[in-house]
Amino acid sequence: MNRKQLVEKNLRLMESREEGGMTALIGSESMGGNTGYMDGAPASALNFACDRQTGEIFYFANIQHIPLCFRHAFMATMLYHDSLYALQTTSGKKPQPPCLKGLVSYRGLSKEAKSVIDESMVRYNLKAEAYFRKQVEQLGKKN
Repeated sequence: MNRKQLVEKNLRLMESREEGGMTALIGSESMGGNTGYMDGAPASALNFACDRQTGEIFYFANIQHIPLCFRHAFMATMLYHDSLYALQTTSGKKPQPPCLKGLVSYRGLSKEAKSVIDESMVRYNLKAEAYFRKQVEQLGKKN
């Protein structure tokens, strides 16, 4: 797979609500638990299995839930931040689109793998922001 294909594949897995997808994992993670808060809003640490050389992401889950066929893969963690969860506790602040804040643990990843994963996160954030802005605009039209 070339770089563009890897990023596209990673993005599809990030958007997936199926088992092993990032969106599915976000729904089962506790916001603000062990990870705490970032910029006044709860965050989650999202673990995933990936190829340490290419940056291809195979599966999002905590280590004990990674299927055996991916246990050989490198485990890394990215931070997810969603200010929508903090609307009731954050007075006076405008909600920001949900976003991935970066890799927490990436020692052992090749430079190319880190770059592919970083680009995948940027692409995810751009799509999430566009969706968020559209939702805000639609809410404004209803009010």
